[in-house]
Amino acid sequence: MASTADNATSRAARFTEQTRNMFRAILAENGIADTDDTILQQEMVMFFKLARSHRIKLGRPSDFADCPLSIDDDDDGGKDINGTVIKSAIPSLQRSPTSPPPTSRRSSLSPPLSSAPSSPPTSPSSPPSPPPTRSRISSRQTNPNGSDTVVSYAGMDGPNKRKRKRRLSEAQSEDSRCKSQIVPSIDGLGLIDSVDESRQPVEISAQRSLSQSLDMAVEGHAAPEDDTSTLDVTDAPGQISQTTHFLEGSMLEILRFEDAVDVMTSVLLKVAKIRIQVGRSGFQIINIGTTTNTAEIQKYTENDLAKKPFKKAIERIMKSGAGSVGIGLQKAWEEAFYWDIVKRHAETIDPLSLVAGRGPAGGCTLQEKAAAAEFIALVGIGTCDENQRRCRLWWKDLCDMKNAGVVTILLYRDAKFNKYCKSFPKRKHSPRELIDIIVSWEKVYSSYIRQIELRALEQAKGNLSGRLDLLHASIAEILSIPESAWDNGSNTWYSDEEEASYKLTSSCIATSTESNPKRLTEDTYIESGTNKSFFVSIRPGAEKLVSVFPIVPVFPGDLLGIFSGKIRFSEHCNVAQAFEGPIPNLWLDYSQVTGTLNQMQVIHFGGAANVCLEWEGVNENVEAGPCKSWRVLVLAIRKIMPFEPLIRAAPSEKQFALHQSIDYARRGFLEEPL
Repeated sequence: MASTADNATSRAARFTEQTRNMFRAILAENGIADTDDTILQQEMVMFFKLARSHRIKLGRPSDFADCPLSIDDDDDGGKDINGTVIKSAIPSLQRSPTSPPPTSRRSSLSPPLSSAPSSPPTSPSSPPSPPPTRSRISSRQTNPNGSDTVVSYAGMDGPNKRKRKRRLSEAQSEDSRCKSQIVPSIDGLGLIDSVDESRQPVEISAQRSLSQSLDMAVEGHAAPEDDTSTLDVTDAPGQISQTTHFLEGSMLEILRFEDAVDVMTSVLLKVAKIRIQVGRSGFQIINIGTTTNTAEIQKYTENDLAKKPFKKAIERIMKSGAGSVGIGLQKAWEEAFYWDIVKRHAETIDPLSLVAGRGPAGGCTLQEKAAAAEFIALVGIGTCDENQRRCRLWWKDLCDMKNAGVVTILLYRDAKFNKYCKSFPKRKHSPRELIDIIVSWEKVYSSYIRQIELRALEQAKGNLSGRLDLLHASIAEILSIPESAWDNGSNTWYSDEEEASYKLTSSCIATSTESNPKRLTEDTYIESGTNKSFFVSIRPGAEKLVSVFPIVPVFPGDLLGIFSGKIRFSEHCNVAQAFEGPIPNLWLDYSQVTGTLNQMQVIHFGGAANVCLEWEGVNENVEAGPCKSWRVLVLAIRKIMPFEPLIRAAPSEKQFALHQSIDYARRGFLEEPL
């Protein structure tokens, strides 16, 4: 007994007063007040043991960032809790809530970002600059003395905050550094065979199958499935700028970038799904008659809808579908006003008529709790105390977001967004942290949500030109390009004569029967789909005149769209704005027509490109028949993060030099008019 008492006294001495006060406050908030030292001691030891062994599943790691204690691993369920050892530790610096591990490679949304490519020389005669390298840090590093140290990384506190690492081995010296893995550049991957200098990488990759290019690219660029490496960010000055300047679209202003990518990708997919499905209805007001009477529903369907002519029935179905979508959007926005309704009703309740309820106040007055309870009972949501508490907190958060200017995200929010907000830790020192995070997301993503709305409307009309990108206010004041010269939707023949000459002399077999509209709209809003062309945007660049980037994660092999230009069949390919095709005399000329993807960044051959161009032969009528037309696709050759600029390799020094010209960039790299 004496030994047990001594152990308890020894453990108690190692608890700091700060920790004791924190736990007393937690117990008091949950209705357990005036606890003696024995109960407090038991609660603290049990809590820390649970937090250590289960990776703090009760909340996010940042909930316990200020706690100065940690517990040694003890997964033996039969071991007496008195044997638990408590020791001092450095407080965690982690602030960003961690995401669950991805279930598949495609669902992973937080890969390492590559470092930005170095600025290429502007002189055409200068030799190609060495390709930039991407560094990764493994999760285990070796010290000079031979011991291993596990390094864990915290997330981003906010905009422009570098990632910070926490050493879990006290033997680690302060100035040790992790060894970075150098990733070879494209020219070292065997992507390009030995060829004549006149035949450059884009043409060669066009002649090969996509699978070959991707296999070889992945061999040098993609991390293994179980790779736990992360972004190489040290404490060296300037290192963080090499990481953050790689993102476009005002992403430097966003809070919790990793969380934004995960949550907002799901929201963007929902926006695309809704707007594509109801695209033909546009933004018109739709009045639909409906009822909850099942007999009336059956009567209407059997006697009215089912007997209408085909086109009339389709119109009615489309109208009711669009109306249902509108009701869903209205209900999502409506919920942001529930707390306003509750507060107005609370003002009419006499506080003297109320009895203090159980549980913490949660920032609500007695009148507000009573008004919320009445609201919940009338609406029929669920009247238990815990449900009422959750509803009050959720409605208050939605109301605060709405009052802070969040609109588009609240309209299109989905289950993942709701879960993220509801499970976000509420800390006393930063009660508005969640609101500030969502406001920062709204500032960045709202314009892209509007872009998706308008893009879906145009595609529903059959317009795939993508001229909305050119007409965006921020782009229209930079680029000087005629609308008629902007086409994202096709690669037409330069002339009827060249098309006829090609068909007479060529024996190419088509590899696709899909039309351009189908190719560009298929699987657009499916998370596992490979078509990401709907989510490519163009905005003023951080380092270039403009920048082209995706707003959702892109994976190797994903389609990003059609590279604009005219298909030529001629012996003379004498313009810098050209790519040779898979057969002699076939090439793409983009000196007369341009588009969104034509404005992407261009680097020297052999540089760290993240996309390639692929020629695809098309015959819409006969599978594996003779090739009637061509399109030049832009495909990802490695994983690309949202707002990471798209980069392609130039097939010649002349083309690279042309793309460094500001004057040509303002014209969209079109030939100067005579």
